[in-house]
Amino acid sequence: MRPLAEFSRTSDVLDAINALVVEGGLRGPSQRQIAAVVRISPGTLMHEYGNRSEMLRRACVQAARDRVRIWNRRWSDRWHLAVPERRGPALLLPDHEQDLSHERQWAAWRELSRGDVAMLPGMGVALEGERRAVEWAREQLGRERDELATDALLALVTGVITRMVDTEDPWTLEHASRVLESSWS
Repeated sequence: MRPLAEFSRTSDVLDAINALVVEGGLRGPSQRQIAAVVRISPGTLMHEYGNRSEMLRRACVQAARDRVRIWNRRWSDRWHLAVPERRGPALLLPDHEQDLSHERQWAAWRELSRGDVAMLPGMGVALEGERRAVEWAREQLGRERDELATDALLALVTGVITRMVDTEDPWTLEHASRVLESSWS
């Protein structure tokens, strides 16, 4: 969710694209679909925001920035509230429906971006932000700086989150936390 100060027609277009990406999956939204949701003509949309590929690239970068903001807030807010014995990488897991909804949205972006070089900037922003959040988590937990261990923990956390948003057999937060904690120790 974007801060209130960042709302504009551009944010409406980006939000419409995000919603359509979640609905449409690998097809991605058409310019007509985007224009219909935002209630402007397809011509105006193309004139102001460029072609479909450019719109998807911009929306992906914004979704990635939102993802980084959410991951950082998720960790920092929970770190201060958690009792010391409960501090661990499970604090990076989504714990309410809005967080899970965001993770579903990001899973849709990951699927849509496969093989589409226009979305690489967004994927890079998100990956770098996730890495920084995991590095910070490791440092707060007293672990020494180690790129391999950071990459392993990031893969583990994202894999567990993927199972939590699985449509057929989703993991509960409790189960995901146990899996993550048992793999971390």
